[in-house]
Amino acid sequence: MLSGEAPFATGVNDTPSEILARVGEGRFAMSGGNWNKVSDLAKDLVRRMLHVDPSKRLPARQILQHPWIVQRHQLPNTTLHYSQKPSAIKGAIDSTYRAIESAANPAPLCPVNASALAQRRRQHRVKSISGNAKMVA
Repeated sequence: MLSGEAPFATGVNDTPSEILARVGEGRFAMSGGNWNKVSDLAKDLVRRMLHVDPSKRLPARQILQHPWIVQRHQLPNTTLHYSQKPSAIKGAIDSTYRAIESAANPAPLCPVNASALAQRRRQHRVKSISGNAKMVA
């Protein structure tokens, strides 16, 4: 990213559960090191792009309209010197991808009427009707 650091993994020794917890909570730091040299507008764009709620993330069109992008010709021409070795950055990024890949797969979606609860309710309804019991919806 802008700082030369992975946003959710801080090093190669981060466990998948630590990384996934940070991703799920939208927890990442943008202070210290090279982040001190990154503009507030750039940090604002990153925060909006990494928002934990997908419906609140900026879509591509709004990213292109963000002041940091629109005013790119006014940005300082500063070269950042990375405090971490490229291999450490690569390791942190690799750890993040491995954590995401190893996460449990979500249950497959199916129509509501095919769910176990709906099937139990249908069975109960049939038994209630055959036993002349009144059903309350």
